[in-house]
Amino acid sequence: MIDEQRADAEELFGFDIELSRTRGVFRLRGELDLYPLPRLEEACDDAIAKGVRELVFDCGGLTFLGSTGMNFFVKVDRLIRDRGGRMAVVEVAPHIYRLLEITGLHQVLDVERGGTPDEPQAV
Repeated sequence: MIDEQRADAEELFGFDIELSRTRGVFRLRGELDLYPLPRLEEACDDAIAKGVRELVFDCGGLTFLGSTGMNFFVKVDRLIRDRGGRMAVVEVAPHIYRLLEITGLHQVLDVERGGTPDEPQAV
């Protein structure tokens, strides 16, 4: 049962990486929570080991951010700052930005909103 849940969760999350000598852009899509996190952590660790000092997480394709995902951002931010670098979380959807507001992480992390809220349009 747990293996099935893990497989389902991993199918619901993915990411692409664009690396330069000092910058890594991670384009996240789907649901970021417990089960798919180890792949992302490993990719970040590899980028940092290669000398990347600026990490950008493009969350434009992210549909869900669980507490484990939020903790991941805090951990990576601390890690990269300790090495003299910076991390940004960009293109954050309104519903995910709201979670960051509720937890206060929007004040701790470098977060840039993206998208527009689903509001009725005036005619």
